[in-house]
Amino acid sequence: YGEGETLPADPERAFAWLLKSYEYHPHAEIGNILARRYLTGDGTDRDPYKARTCYEAGAAEGDPIAQEQLAILTRALSDPTISNDSAAIEDRCLEDLFRSCGVKFRN
Repeated sequence: YGEGETLPADPERAFAWLLKSYEYHPHAEIGNILARRYLTGDGTDRDPYKARTCYEAGAAEGDPIAQEQLAILTRALSDPTISNDSAAIEDRCLEDLFRSCGVKFRN
């Protein structure tokens, strides 16, 4: 990720290498990381639909994290109050995730 004293942080380059790794070895764990980056816009443009594609691939592998995140993202994408605002979709996903863990997200 470029964190440390020898290399400066470079989220775009890190994302590019992560994507290349996923193309050569499409494993659910890497797909989950990519999906998160697509949701947050870390190193790439925000794109919840690309995130969904990554989670769908992991869910098809039987990965429980991908399955859970796919369900959360699907609910957020189908919420008519959010429309297509990717930041609002990310917030909704975080809210659902926190609530599923028993953590209060907002007052």
